[in-house]
Amino acid sequence: MADQDDRGLEQASRALYRRRADALDPEVRRRLTEARKEALARAERPAGRGLRLPVLVPAGAAAAVAAAAVVLLIRQPGMDTDPAPLAGTNEPAEDMEILLGNEELELLDNLDFYLWLEDEPETG
Repeated sequence: MADQDDRGLEQASRALYRRRADALDPEVRRRLTEARKEALARAERPAGRGLRLPVLVPAGAAAAVAAAAVVLLIRQPGMDTDPAPLAGTNEPAEDMEILLGNEELELLDNLDFYLWLEDEPETG
């Protein structure tokens, strides 16, 4: 019984649709037909022209890495700006500039000796 009611409703709806469509202004009917054709043409075209998820994921990851790098490189207020001391010494890392410089330093050959000599008390 419900199936017959559905068929009756469907037939009545189609009849109403056809009467309204026949009563439309020719200009409106033409514009609706063009819009329907354009929509069908768009549906048939592949959607490869826009950005896709495989492109957005690496781009988002790169942006996240860049943002993390910026956050880590920005100095926080109150941070100690003095160079860190070298391992095993109390001297600041400023001496590293000398050690890493392009100048030829003979002291580097015997650095252990000069460090020992510095620790020894001076004699007379």
